Amino acid sequence: MPIPLVHPAILMPLFRRPLMPAALAAGAMAPDLALFPGIRHDPHIWTGVLTVDTMTATVLVAVFAFARRPVADLMPSWVRARLAPVLAAPSRSWRSPTTWLALWVSAAIGACSHVLWDVAHGSWAVLGDYRQLGQDGTTLLGFAAMTTCAVVWLRRAPTAMPLPGVGHRSRKAAWMIFAGMSAGMLVLAQIYQFEPREPGLTVTAQVWWEVVNCALAASVALILGVLVWSMGWRAVAAARGFRQLPHRLGTAPVPSPPPERRTAG
Repeated sequence: MPIPLVHPAILMPLFRRPLMPAALAAGAMAPDLALFPGIRHDPHIWTGVLTVDTMTATVLVAVFAFARRPVADLMPSWVRARLAPVLAAPSRSWRSPTTWLALWVSAAIGACSHVLWDVAHGSWAVLGDYRQLGQDGTTLLGFAAMTTCAVVWLRRAPTAMPLPGVGHRSRKAAWMIFAGMSAGMLVLAQIYQFEPREPGLTVTAQVWWEVVNCALAASVALILGVLVWSMGWRAVAAARGFRQLPHRLGTAPVPSPPPERRTAG
């Protein structure tokens, strides 16, 4: 099946109001993230879509709201300059009932898309031993679609002065920690196998299984790293006082020429 981080790819055409893009993406990932012990409803059936998946998506949206500014501050300066207008744009009011309605409807749509995508993967059984290659091939297509849309958006987005944040050394240290966590998770993936290996696989299928196993491990490392970084960033922001956004954000300012010096005469 597609890894959770790729499931929002199928919903990208719906990323616009009145729906909530963050809730659509969270709902699309929720069925795989809601597989916790003790849950009575299967998150991959329709009753789970309207209950546990929607609740899980609500938690994910809250995490996104908590982490999006710290994660944006991790990016290179040219990316932060393009994200600044988005971060400074007016957001929905959480006191409004329409905001919560948009969140829950969007989360339910996202969870439905996840279930339908997983059900559609049953058709790959006609490939026999290569069915896993066909299933996970859609993961690569989804990842390619998301990457392409992100690159196109970054190239077309207007720029603004990057928002206040941490220094270059802190960003560099964070990326080094992320790399170390990813390496550690890859080792654990080989020991504990995030994706159970099916018996009797061909050599090609076994290699592909290793790719999927490493992708799942990298996803776990990414999630843990983002949470740790966001908590640390918020603590530093509270100490240094750069949580508030600038009052005015426009296009990147052009340096004005120095004033002419007048000579007495």
